[in-house]
Amino acid sequence: MNKLYLIDPHRQDLYDNNIFDGQKHYSLKVYENIKKILRRKGIIIDTIDLHDIRKADKIFFFDFNDFTVFDKQKSKYLAKCIKYKIPKGKMNLIIVESPIIKPYNWLKDNHGYFSKIYTWNDSLIDNKKYFHYLLPINNDGFDTKEIPFSKKKFLIMINANKVNYFKNELYSLRRKAIRYFEKRLINDFDLYGFGWDKPLQLKLLYSIFKGNYIKIFRYVFDYFSSFKTFPSYKGTVIDKYPTLSQYKYCLCFENMGEIEGNITEKIFDCLKAKCVPIYYGGKNISNYIPKDIFIDFEDFEDFNELTTYLYNINETAYQKYIHNINRFIKSNTIKKWSSESYCESIFLR
Repeated sequence: MNKLYLIDPHRQDLYDNNIFDGQKHYSLKVYENIKKILRRKGIIIDTIDLHDIRKADKIFFFDFNDFTVFDKQKSKYLAKCIKYKIPKGKMNLIIVESPIIKPYNWLKDNHGYFSKIYTWNDSLIDNKKYFHYLLPINNDGFDTKEIPFSKKKFLIMINANKVNYFKNELYSLRRKAIRYFEKRLINDFDLYGFGWDKPLQLKLLYSIFKGNYIKIFRYVFDYFSSFKTFPSYKGTVIDKYPTLSQYKYCLCFENMGEIEGNITEKIFDCLKAKCVPIYYGGKNISNYIPKDIFIDFEDFEDFNELTTYLYNINETAYQKYIHNINRFIKSNTIKKWSSESYCESIFLR
């Protein structure tokens, strides 16, 4: 007899099993694969809106959700679970987003609803209530064609234009990097992503109100600064791997720094494209990713020192990075970030 697992997604548009539809967005191919893997194990996994929650064998909440500007309300499905007195043993929380994106994920008071918490944050793991997983990466991009060193452009960044005012956010560092490289090496730096060709949207004020303090003056400064154009901006990309492959280096900054285990798809996108990442974010990334396949921004005092280092890398030294990258993505180690490993860490535990 099949088991029934239900997921409360982290976005409203992912209900009606849209989270398992890889045709809607490339990032959802991971969950499409997860559904297939679990089906082979005799587990039906659907979004929580499609079933009577009282019939579920297990329920998984992706983030402590609310979908309101001020983050004061629980997910309506969590409220239903409480109303129907769903046994705590069936209730699970998968923490996906970092504290600067979903601060209510990380409040211990909110963890009391769940028997198990799955997180990438190494500092929380006790293997009793808190269990570790690695964010899964999709299989796209591994076959990206390698471009010769002499034909590659120099430096790229692919990020959306966002702001945030929580401690250890890295959005502001990205903006500093853009302005620096536009001034220092405008002909060798290209910026891609959504929103850099227009002022910040006022809806981003929500990132201020989610905090314990209101840094309205920082937002006002950023808002008016955003009217200044970005000469390095080249538009958006449909398929990032062919674009990344055209460059030697990519500025690869996570959304948040100084937190253990915070390693997202950003560095893997670079590795798949044979583009050397200049990485900053996950506090203990070298515990997971070999240091010989990326350039650690923390090793440099500032952007000046980093720039000097990059320009002094000759083709032989660069190709050593690429050789190490190819070795890594063909190794068994990469399987730790597979959909199969993700299922074993969470749904098949």
